[in-house]
Amino acid sequence: MEFTYLTIIETLAGGVIGVATNAIVLAPLHIQQPREQIISLTSRVCRLLNDIAAGLREGWDTQEARAWYDTSTELIALAPTIQQEIETGRESMRFNPRDNLRGLEIDWAGYEQTVEAVRRAQWQLSGIARTLVDAADEDESQPTPTKRFLECYAEALDKIAGALSHFGLAGDDEAAAVSDYLRSASDILDQLGHEVRESELEDPRAWPAYGSLLLDAQRLMRELEMASAKAVMPTDSGPIRKPGRRVIGR
Repeated sequence: MEFTYLTIIETLAGGVIGVATNAIVLAPLHIQQPREQIISLTSRVCRLLNDIAAGLREGWDTQEARAWYDTSTELIALAPTIQQEIETGRESMRFNPRDNLRGLEIDWAGYEQTVEAVRRAQWQLSGIARTLVDAADEDESQPTPTKRFLECYAEALDKIAGALSHFGLAGDDEAAAVSDYLRSASDILDQLGHEVRESELEDPRAWPAYGSLLLDAQRLMRELEMASAKAVMPTDSGPIRKPGRRVIGR
């Protein structure tokens, strides 16, 4: 019986120590880590958009397209982990008694909006990459769109990457930059859509590729547009452990 009581007490004590360590000792790490992860995730999505755009201009093969698709799938899988890190950071601040953390005001809800928007956008980017895999596969019956279409489409992807580089940043200028980039991308895609509908295609069998690429890019833009007002992007990846430091929103 004494052994049982002792075991219970030790278990409870260990749990209390674990919670205290997590909430107090490791709090700066729990706050900083999701901030760095959000910045990294968004930067990687921007690079992927730019890489795909460059490939469309210069030519790509099945292996390169599959690499884009694999990268996109990997980025989607990161989102739930980052969301959990955000929740851990929120809880660390809530239960931490230290003065050097009380002064921090971090918009955790805004971080969540950012990660969710990027995750949803990545689903569409995966669709783009999947279409390009099929178009590059000589064994598939889906021809590649024309060079002119691909070059214009690449420009639209670069514009979307530009919007993402300002996404969630504070200030009217940043919000205007997001809107301007997305508007430019939308104009390009609208023009391409008009040409596909109204012009005779060089290869009529290619129409599914045109439709998929245009639809996925438009959905990608809408995800960013809908979340842009509430999304928040961390702007300082420096150390959190500083007395009296205050971070408002970002």
